[in-house]
Amino acid sequence: MTDLALALDPVSLSADLCLANGDLVLDDGLASLALMSLLTDARAQPRDVEAGETDLRGWWGDALSTSPLGGRLWTLARAKATEENRRRAADFAAEALAWMTRDGIATAIDVTATRSDGDGSGATLHLEIVIHRPGGTVEHLAYDLLWQAMGSAAGGTA
Repeated sequence: MTDLALALDPVSLSADLCLANGDLVLDDGLASLALMSLLTDARAQPRDVEAGETDLRGWWGDALSTSPLGGRLWTLARAKATEENRRRAADFAAEALAWMTRDGIATAIDVTATRSDGDGSGATLHLEIVIHRPGGTVEHLAYDLLWQAMGSAAGGTA
């Protein structure tokens, strides 16, 4: 499977197409699919947003699908860098990637979220993702998201 390669901008929590020598770069793994799944805004559940918040977002294409796309990491945009929110980030990432096992692209997906404190730049949320593929191959992905950036990132989808 070949897709256009995406690169993460951890400050804006967005992705952009990769270019090399004026040409689009291709991704023959699952990195771009995973990034798109993590950064596309899934519709929030009412408990995910602050009281009185009415914008639950979500991707418009989900109206045409029985299997929603995206993740709820965006709901942590204003959340404090707490242990509970670190666990929620891991759960939201696993939920965003679960379609890969349902569609047979992966046999299992492991997600680990850790927090580290930066030098004056705020905490970093580190997502470590291991995708076990049919046939026994394993793909390792890692994303560092500035927790401070999560608090100031503009809404939207990748």
